[in-house]
Amino acid sequence: MIGIAMEELKDRLINGHEAEFVYKDCEYSFEMRIEDGKKVIDIWKCSEEPWCIANSVVEGTDGIDTLFKKRCFEGKSFYDIESEVIIETVF
Repeated sequence: MIGIAMEELKDRLINGHEAEFVYKDCEYSFEMRIEDGKKVIDIWKCSEEPWCIANSVVEGTDGIDTLFKKRCFEGKSFYDIESEVIIETVF
């Protein structure tokens, strides 16, 4: 992954930050929301018609691991594509 280390990305997402990244020339984002009093992180594919490709309730690193293991990138997980990801912004 280019732009940030995996553990730092996990830490920032757990603490409510959001991030934008590129994979195979497509833009994606991690976005946090509150649903029924719980933190949920969504992965959005950003295009003319953006859509949520995966999400997970986040309660510590287990929730992030669950999200990162979901096979939402053409049958691959975020862990599988990590070496091809460019983190552009964390805010």
